[in-house]
Amino acid sequence: MYGVGGSNGRVILHFDGSSWEEMACPPMARGYYSSVWGSSNSDIFAVGDSGEIIHYDGTAWSIMPTPSGAAQCAVWGSSSSDVFSVHPTGFVWHYNGSYWSTMSLPPTCSFHGLWASSSSDYFAVGGEIWHYNGTSWSKMTSHGDFEWLHGVHGTSSSDVFAVGDVFPVGRNRYRSTIIHYDGVNWSLMRTNTEVLLWSVWASQSDVFAVGVGGTILHYRNVSEPVVSTSPATDVTKSSATLNGILTDDVGEACQYRFRYRDEKSDYIYTPWIGSVTSGELFSQAISGLKPNKTYYFNAQAKNSAGESAWGNKQSFIADSLDFEITRARMVSSNELGIDITVRFPKGFPEESIRK
Repeated sequence: MYGVGGSNGRVILHFDGSSWEEMACPPMARGYYSSVWGSSNSDIFAVGDSGEIIHYDGTAWSIMPTPSGAAQCAVWGSSSSDVFSVHPTGFVWHYNGSYWSTMSLPPTCSFHGLWASSSSDYFAVGGEIWHYNGTSWSKMTSHGDFEWLHGVHGTSSSDVFAVGDVFPVGRNRYRSTIIHYDGVNWSLMRTNTEVLLWSVWASQSDVFAVGVGGTILHYRNVSEPVVSTSPATDVTKSSATLNGILTDDVGEACQYRFRYRDEKSDYIYTPWIGSVTSGELFSQAISGLKPNKTYYFNAQAKNSAGESAWGNKQSFIADSLDFEITRARMVSSNELGIDITVRFPKGFPEESIRK
């Protein structure tokens, strides 16, 4: 892990998993470094307000040739040969693995944050939001409730967060704003603070935003799981095993339970138990059933975001297979023939009978 900044703007830190260590900055480096990104431990880029871009090759940092001395405030890439940096007044530079070049954008653009999920999915934010599809940049329609966006980060092309500030009409101070992109639209998210937010980082389960005065906001980026109810098994006149499958755990292990009832009773709920993930089957045994009654049941799961919707409804009849030997006869001197009559419960699945 690498970090840049410090009191003089030219501090470069490296975390090796145990401790932070300051690294040697290039001797001729100048300005204030504010953003860092890398594709590997031997391919790190850092940018700052001097217009310099420095690169670490696994051994030492060096200054890279750039198109001009325009200040850069953010850097991000998808590989060692696909790296972008952005400027507050709209300059965008691109590195193709050999050299940096300027990309053409309208002079009204202004950027401060940059993030990408792939080489064809870049988001640049500032006074506007722009998107790069691998071929060209285009302005995005946003919620509009911001003056300036300082940071952007996400987990995929349909899960992107941007943070910044807004100056509401009739108010005498700025307040924070967080917007989210779902792959189609940007929408405003509720915040519990009015301080300016500078940066955001997102994972499949958590989002962190930081701002003025040491403010740190945390958002659980998890939705409710999805379940499906499977047919009951081990059915007898007084007991059964209820089954389900966790279709989607949305990135977090889940507990599960069932509800069941007969035609005239209220639902009985089993306790929350277990820990299952996507694709896993789960079961709970129930007893105290009434013979020859039809029972209906559903499965449900929950994670830290809440409880899933109830799964599809299944049913069974509290009864068991019964059989008797109706005739035994000698087929040959060493072979006994037996006729067996099997009585299936009412409503027993035809597919099971065929098996």
